Amino acid sequence: MKYKIQTESAFGWADFKYSDDDGKTYNLDLYDTEEEARIELNSILSEFGEDDDYYRIVTEDVEEEYNLY
Repeated sequence: MKYKIQTESAFGWADFKYSDDDGKTYNLDLYDTEEEARIELNSILSEFGEDDDYYRIVTEDVEEEYNLY
């Protein structure tokens, strides 16, 4: 089982995604362990000076509620 990071939006939880082609397509950002996802989330939070109130780590089978790009 893999893990992913979700962010809370006004419309529900959305998956973190990335694009390698300037936004033409987006891929789900998955991590092999919960710890790897936590390390990535902490890196993002420290870069932007945010806290983790609007983020969560879930297993890949948890569906997003809103498709946010």
